[in-house]
Amino acid sequence: MNVVLIDKNPKTQFAIGHNYPVLTNMLTLTEDVKRLQPDWVFISIKHGMDQIREAIKNTKAAYIFADYRNPLPQFALQLSHMSNITLTSWKQPELWKTLKNPHVVRRATNPNKFHPLPEIEPTYDVVFAGNNAGGKPRMKVLEFLHKNFNLYIVGAEWPKKFNQLGRKTSNYHALNKHLNEGKVTVDIFNRTNMVEEGVSYYTSNRPYQNMAVGRPHISPYCPGVSEFFEKGYLDYKDLDDLKYQIESLLRQPQWVRDALGDVQRQEIITRHTFAHVWADMEKLIEQKLFG
Repeated sequence: MNVVLIDKNPKTQFAIGHNYPVLTNMLTLTEDVKRLQPDWVFISIKHGMDQIREAIKNTKAAYIFADYRNPLPQFALQLSHMSNITLTSWKQPELWKTLKNPHVVRRATNPNKFHPLPEIEPTYDVVFAGNNAGGKPRMKVLEFLHKNFNLYIVGAEWPKKFNQLGRKTSNYHALNKHLNEGKVTVDIFNRTNMVEEGVSYYTSNRPYQNMAVGRPHISPYCPGVSEFFEKGYLDYKDLDDLKYQIESLLRQPQWVRDALGDVQRQEIITRHTFAHVWADMEKLIEQKLFG
């Protein structure tokens, strides 16, 4: 299949492991699509609605909105309805009714950027990576972790009482280093309680990044997420469950934690790189758009 990507970043093709043309110039978009004559167009962008509508009017298109928003932003609704299929990293019945032909796709990471650093001795019980975006569920869990464990936050705009690094961790090299400093890493939902809202699948790239680092990682429970994993996936349903799992891991010697972390990393390498996910998306799109 001849495929074209519309994105603001020309290096997108390297992130997903393909050499498809990436179109970033909205002013020449229609002419570029006509020249390349793709079988379908993959859209991953937040602007240029009029230009995109004109460019794809004679070809099939797939749009990806890899985030959870309630309510959905207007750009997501517009791009969804311009496209033949909408790919999302979450599933929630009421919000899905507003999207055109939605399908779940999993997230991924680059295990060459997130990997073990054997020279680093983990010094924190728990490391969490993420900025403070005002989500009460996330703050509640962090307050709990801060009270019960030696917690280190890799992110910005958190209260001073938390032991945190700040914005410097936008650098992947630095983020990988700091994730390696935890005996355990934890992920936390941000905006809402997904289970209470009936979300049957949601995740970001963060769990995949953490698992690739090779320290034991625990993610929030969300129905459907574990179905994407074959080995090593750990999740927690409430704070008591999270505390029990962390304490159980901390009682183990480092080599036992490393062994579990290695199982999680191998799961990422084997099944959850960008190339794996892109191959799944290609198969889904071609099946749905071309039968």
